[in-house]
Amino acid sequence: DETEWRKCFARRLYKKMVMKGITQEVLAWKTGISQSTLSSYISGQVMPGVFKLQKISKVLGCDINELIDFD
Repeated sequence: DETEWRKCFARRLYKKMVMKGITQEVLAWKTGISQSTLSSYISGQVMPGVFKLQKISKVLGCDINELIDFD
Protein backbone atom coordinates (compact mmCIF):
# COMPACT_ATOMS: atom_id res chain seq x y z
CA ASP A 1 0.00 0.00 0.00
CA GLU A 2 0.98 3.65 -0.25
CA THR A 3 2.14 3.96 3.36
CA GLU A 4 4.49 1.00 3.03
CA TRP A 5 5.75 2.37 -0.30
CA ARG A 6 6.63 5.71 1.34
CA LYS A 7 8.37 3.92 4.22
CA CYS A 8 10.40 1.81 1.80
CA PHE A 9 11.45 4.93 -0.10
CA ALA A 10 12.36 6.60 3.20
CA ARG A 11 14.60 3.68 4.20
CA ARG A 12 16.34 3.68 0.83
CA LEU A 13 16.84 7.44 0.88
CA TYR A 14 18.31 7.37 4.38
CA LYS A 15 20.57 4.42 3.51
CA LYS A 16 21.92 6.24 0.43
CA MET A 17 22.55 9.36 2.49
CA VAL A 18 24.50 7.37 5.07
CA MET A 19 26.47 5.50 2.40
CA LYS A 20 27.45 8.79 0.76
CA GLY A 21 28.11 10.54 4.07
CA ILE A 22 25.60 13.26 3.19
CA THR A 23 23.65 14.92 5.99
CA GLN A 24 20.13 16.23 5.65
CA GLU A 25 21.53 19.76 5.83
CA VAL A 26 23.96 19.14 2.95
CA LEU A 27 21.31 17.39 0.86
CA ALA A 28 18.98 20.34 1.42
CA TRP A 29 21.66 22.81 0.36
CA LYS A 30 22.69 20.86 -2.75
CA THR A 31 19.13 20.15 -3.94
CA GLY A 32 17.43 23.38 -2.92
CA ILE A 33 14.83 21.34 -1.04
CA SER A 34 14.10 22.60 2.47
CA GLN A 35 15.29 20.56 5.45
CA SER A 36 11.72 20.28 6.72
CA THR A 37 10.60 18.81 3.40
CA LEU A 38 13.53 16.37 3.37
CA SER A 39 12.65 15.42 6.93
CA SER A 40 9.14 14.51 5.80
CA TYR A 41 10.63 12.31 3.05
CA ILE A 42 13.08 10.60 5.43
CA SER A 43 10.33 9.92 7.96
CA GLY A 44 8.11 8.39 5.29
CA GLN A 45 5.34 10.96 5.71
CA VAL A 46 5.54 12.38 2.19
CA MET A 47 6.74 11.11 -1.17
CA PRO A 48 8.61 13.60 -3.39
CA GLY A 49 7.53 14.35 -6.91
CA VAL A 50 9.60 13.34 -9.91
CA PHE A 51 11.43 16.68 -10.20
CA LYS A 52 12.60 16.52 -6.58
CA LEU A 53 13.43 12.82 -6.90
CA GLN A 54 15.67 13.71 -9.83
CA LYS A 55 17.49 16.36 -7.77
CA ILE A 56 17.96 13.98 -4.84
CA SER A 57 19.22 11.09 -6.96
CA LYS A 58 21.68 13.37 -8.77
CA VAL A 59 23.23 14.57 -5.49
CA LEU A 60 23.32 11.01 -4.11
CA GLY A 61 24.90 9.73 -7.33
CA CYS A 62 22.25 7.10 -7.95
CA ASP A 63 19.48 6.31 -10.37
CA ILE A 64 15.94 7.27 -9.33
CA ASN A 65 15.01 3.60 -9.60
CA GLU A 66 17.43 2.79 -6.77
CA LEU A 67 15.24 4.92 -4.53
CA ILE A 68 11.78 3.89 -5.75
CA ASP A 69 11.99 0.38 -7.30
CA PHE A 70 10.36 -1.86 -4.71
CA ASP A 71 9.89 -5.14 -6.56
